[in-house]
Amino acid sequence: MTPSIAFLTFGCKVNQYESDWMARQLEKDYSIANPHSDYPALFVVNTCTVTAEADRKNFQAIHRVKRRYPAAKVLVTGCHSQMDPEKYVGVADGVVGNGEKGEILAYVKRTLSEGPFTNVNSAYWLRSSLSMSLEGRFGLSRAFILIQDGCATGCSYCKIFHARGSRGRSKPVEDVLSEIRAFSDSGYREIVLLGINIGQYRDQNERLVTLLETVLTTFPDLRFRLSSLNPEYLVPELIALWRFPNLCKHLHLSVQSGSYSVLQRMRRPYAASIILDAVAALRRTDPLFSFTADVIVGFPGESDRDFEETCALIQMIEPLKVHIFRFSPRKNTPAAVLPEKVEETEKKRRSRALFLLSEKLSEKYREKHIRHAREVIVEVTDTKSDFCNGHDEFYIRHTINRKDGITAGFITGTKVWVNPESIDRDHIDGMVSSHVRVSE
Repeated sequence: MTPSIAFLTFGCKVNQYESDWMARQLEKDYSIANPHSDYPALFVVNTCTVTAEADRKNFQAIHRVKRRYPAAKVLVTGCHSQMDPEKYVGVADGVVGNGEKGEILAYVKRTLSEGPFTNVNSAYWLRSSLSMSLEGRFGLSRAFILIQDGCATGCSYCKIFHARGSRGRSKPVEDVLSEIRAFSDSGYREIVLLGINIGQYRDQNERLVTLLETVLTTFPDLRFRLSSLNPEYLVPELIALWRFPNLCKHLHLSVQSGSYSVLQRMRRPYAASIILDAVAALRRTDPLFSFTADVIVGFPGESDRDFEETCALIQMIEPLKVHIFRFSPRKNTPAAVLPEKVEETEKKRRSRALFLLSEKLSEKYREKHIRHAREVIVEVTDTKSDFCNGHDEFYIRHTINRKDGITAGFITGTKVWVNPESIDRDHIDGMVSSHVRVSE
């Protein structure tokens, strides 16, 4: 009987992309299992280490696997095993780093046949060619393409430029176009361009601006979205590309703080004014341009006034959603030894206050979309329910009522014009006005 392999993936969409790629490499030799319903012979745990809470979740998942599936083996990879492989000795059956993901088939075979081992190359990025590529799968709506890896910025609180490499690597333009073409041929309607720091994309003389303009003009019928961007890369040439109708009017900004003194201690190369200028410029392309954001609260030395400046910045952005992280010191980072630590109770208070503010702002922002018909690509359909779900170009999730009978035959990848009627906690409810099926 063919052994089955299951994947548990934590952290960013880059990790998810790599898990999907690794699963493809195993499909000829193994069956890919559902980790929640099947009984896998081996679990590949793709870890994250962006916060201490992320580290905890990695171990929690492994211990849960060991309890539920005592006969199953565990192979650990990802950013946490790259940084702290010794912590998994005695916990996992195999420990490899990010650089070993490209040889996943060999390491799966080794984990199943041999005793415990550890193999982590501490300088893997020196030989990394960013060669992972996914061929499209039929019938899905949104595809992710990894265009860049690594980060040369070196923020004071971050381990990821160690875990992913301080030398950026970029996928050649022709390889990106080939991957997009494969996804398009398989019925995908939206492409998300991924990277650890996509603003640092470089392919010889090509930059992110030229890559993006190339894909927008080459594939005018596909919707494109950027995964995340640091504010310093929002230059006028890039902002000008939102003149293309197939570039989604949504951007995820790595804001982190609204306080200049905190941003300096974080070693972030911008000020709040840079963010506000970019937001204003993008909202001149569309007054309802959508933003999501990352924010860290409780950074060492963050005063009440610093936190208030962050809240004021978020209020001026009026984002769709804010991802809030309580600062946790990461080993061997400059921020770990900074003085003026913020008490954990105060971090929780600030996190809660910012969350409540962001929820109010999200509701206010989504209300502006009521009575504006939106084109939604269906992502989730449930034959047992009267509803289906999808996102519009502003990254607003819509729950579409199917009781009218129009949507009864909808499948994933159907383009739908929706009339938004009311806002709910994290989405908009609406009815279909018309639709075009784009995948058969």
